[in-house]
Amino acid sequence: MRLLLTTVALLGLGATAALAQYNPPALPAEGSVSGTLSTQDLPLGYGSFAKDYSIELEADTVIRATLRSGDFDTLLILIGPDGNTILENDDYEFGVSTNSQLFSPIDASGRYILRVSSYGSYYYDEYTEESTTPTFGGSFDLDVQLSRLTPL
Repeated sequence: MRLLLTTVALLGLGATAALAQYNPPALPAEGSVSGTLSTQDLPLGYGSFAKDYSIELEADTVIRATLRSGDFDTLLILIGPDGNTILENDDYEFGVSTNSQLFSPIDASGRYILRVSSYGSYYYDEYTEESTTPTFGGSFDLDVQLSRLTPL
C-alpha cells in the first residue's frame, strides 16, 4: 500500500514538474498580439494545431479574450495553472462569424494559458461518405482585456 501511495505521489509530482517546465510566450497583461497558426505549431490531432500564450492573472479579475481570423474557424481555450481546461469557445457570434471569445472571472492567481487553435480541421460526412479538410491555420489577432471584480 505504501508503495502504491508513493508511486501515485511521484506521478503527480512528475505531471506538476512537466507543467512547470512548459513555457509558452507571455502575453502582455492587456493588449493585442497578432500571429500565424501553422503546421509548425503544437499538434493537437485530427489535423489541428495550436499556439499557446501564457498570462499571469490575479484572483478577482475578469478576463475577456477575443480571437479573430479571416483565414480559419477559430477556437480559443483558457487553461488554468493546474493544466485543466477552464473554458473554451468557438463562434461566439453563431451564424455571423467564426471568431471566438472567452469571458470569465478568475478565482485563483497564477499562470494561465490562452490556446489559439482552429475548429473542425477534419470532417467525415457519413451521408456523402466524403472527407474534407478545411483550412486549419493562417493569420490571427488575439485581444485581451482585464477588469477587477468589485464587491457589492
